[in-house]
Amino acid sequence: MDIDILLALQNFRNSVSLAFNGVVEALRTLGEPVALMAVACVLLWGVDKKSGYYIMLNCAWGLIINQFIKITACVYRPWVRDARLIPAGAALDTATGYSFPSAHTTIAVAMWGGMGVNLGKRRRWLLFVGVGVSLIIAFSRMYVGVHTPQDVLVSAVIGIALLWATQRVMEWIERNPGKDGMVAATGMALAAILAVYAAVKSYPMDYAASGELLVDPEEMKNDVFVTVGITAGFFAGWLIERRFIKYSVSGTLITRIIRVAIGFAILMALLKTLGPSLAFLGMEMANIVTYAALILFATVLYPIVFTKAERIIKSRRKT
Repeated sequence: MDIDILLALQNFRNSVSLAFNGVVEALRTLGEPVALMAVACVLLWGVDKKSGYYIMLNCAWGLIINQFIKITACVYRPWVRDARLIPAGAALDTATGYSFPSAHTTIAVAMWGGMGVNLGKRRRWLLFVGVGVSLIIAFSRMYVGVHTPQDVLVSAVIGIALLWATQRVMEWIERNPGKDGMVAATGMALAAILAVYAAVKSYPMDYAASGELLVDPEEMKNDVFVTVGITAGFFAGWLIERRFIKYSVSGTLITRIIRVAIGFAILMALLKTLGPSLAFLGMEMANIVTYAALILFATVLYPIVFTKAERIIKSRRKT
C-alpha cells in the first residue's frame, strides 16, 4: 500500500511541469537543518527566547526518539525496497540512513508546529503558518520519493505528542525552577545512551547487486552522532543560560535584525569550518563536538557577546 501511494505520486510528478516540481522541492528545504536553525536563531535572539527554547526542546526530544527508532527498526528506503521508485532531484542528498521514521517530519512538526502552537496564542495566523508548513514538509518527503506514508504518519504523531509533552515540561519547570537540572541531565543521559547504543549494536549488512551496502552502518552512525552533539549541546547550553546568563531579546527592531543577521552569519561560517578542522578527532567525535559547539554558541556564547556589545554601544551613545 505504501509503495503504491509513492508510485502514484511518482507518476503524477512525472506528468506535471518542472516548475511545479521545483516549487515542491523548494518547499521541502523548509525542513532542512539550515532553515530550522534560522527559525531557532530568529526566535532565540530576536523575538521570544521562551518560544525558541520550547521548539528547541521539542526538536531535542524528537531527534533522540527518531534516532532510537531508526537504528532499532533499520527499515530500508522506499527505492531500495522497490526499484520502480526513483527519488526526485536532490532529495537523495538528505535522505541518508534508514527510512522509518522520517526525521524531517518529526523535526518539522516539532519546530514549525511548535512555533505555531506557542506564538499562535498571540498571533493566530502563525498557528496556520506552522501547521501548513509542517504538512507541506511531511507531504514533500513522500512526493520526492524518500519516505513512505507510514514513515511520515508515525513521525507526525511523535511530533504532535512532543508538542503536548514539552509544553507540560516547560510549565512544570516554571513552577519548579530548580528542576531544570533534572530535565537537562535526563536529556544528556539519553544522548549518551543513544551514542553507546549506536556504537555497539549490530546492523543489517545487505548488499545491492553492484556489491555496495544498501545502508552503510557508518553513515547511519554519522547521523546519530550529529543528533548526540545537537542534543547534548542544547541541554547543556539551555541549563547554563537559565542559571547564569538570563539574557533578554529586548531592543529596537533594527537592533534585533542586526543581532540575528550577524549571529546567523557566524553560525553558518562555523558550520562550514568546524567539521573539517576537527577531522583529526575522527568523524564520530568530530560530529559530536561540532554540533554541540554550534548549539552552545547559539545558546551561551553569542548571547553573552551581543548583550555586552549592545550595552557598550548604548552607554557610548549616552555620553
